[in-house]
Amino acid sequence: MSSLYFLKTNSFEYPGGECLSIEILKSINSCNFNIAINQVDDLLLKLSELKSISSTESVKNDIFISEQFIKLLLHVAKYWLAITNQKFSNSWLVLQDVLDYLRSIKKFHEKRNLVVNFIEKQFIALESSYPYQLFSSTGIVVDYYKCSVCGNDIDSFGCEHLKGELYNGEVAYGIANKILHFDHVALVENPLDKRCAISIEDSSEQFAVQMNMSEYITKAKLKPFSFKKIEIISYKKNNPDYINLPRNALCFCGSNIKFKKCCISKNQVEHKHFEFIHGQLIT
Repeated sequence: MSSLYFLKTNSFEYPGGECLSIEILKSINSCNFNIAINQVDDLLLKLSELKSISSTESVKNDIFISEQFIKLLLHVAKYWLAITNQKFSNSWLVLQDVLDYLRSIKKFHEKRNLVVNFIEKQFIALESSYPYQLFSSTGIVVDYYKCSVCGNDIDSFGCEHLKGELYNGEVAYGIANKILHFDHVALVENPLDKRCAISIEDSSEQFAVQMNMSEYITKAKLKPFSFKKIEIISYKKNNPDYINLPRNALCFCGSNIKFKKCCISKNQVEHKHFEFIHGQLIT
């Protein structure tokens, strides 16, 4: 039977892990985000110490998985802290960290878990509520990528490690060795890394959903773990800036183009309404 609030692994079980995880989740849900961050830091330190003294690879790997789960909770706390502090651009970066930890956990831990399932659904829904549509993508040419485990060229026969796999509690990845030149910079809609978004000011109306969440949480109208999904309802309403002009007059928008070739059909504008769908993880 799988653990509800902590990850159950084959070779490692942290004493009291379930209770500690519940305490962290309750701190987040009570909006005591800094307390949750401190709780996580203490637990990560203990896990790191246990991993350093272990000599068994399977145990080290399972401790790594436990660390990923606790780091997931850490970044969930940091996300809601950014939202309540109205740091909406930064909250997008933290949200991407949360999704990365979810991917890592799902890759190395096959058993279903209540917390992971809830956070995954919630943060995928949260991601869809952000206004970002364009992202920058940079192409670079490097000499070679050094393996983080053995130090050899990760694409050579001298390296026995597979990128993205676990070895003694660490994931093998390539470290760029000597950037030769930048190949290109492009604007794309589906980047590999969504952190490279075209920046938007925190005060922008495009962050309307995040502003509402910040207000609701601050006023105790919404708790971080009181909803699982966000329903998006699109509708049209009258454009308050619309001016009905003669067809050949210059458009009201200031484009110096005739009204009939510019904003004549923009008497209505599309709006989106977001509803938080109830779903309780913890009380």
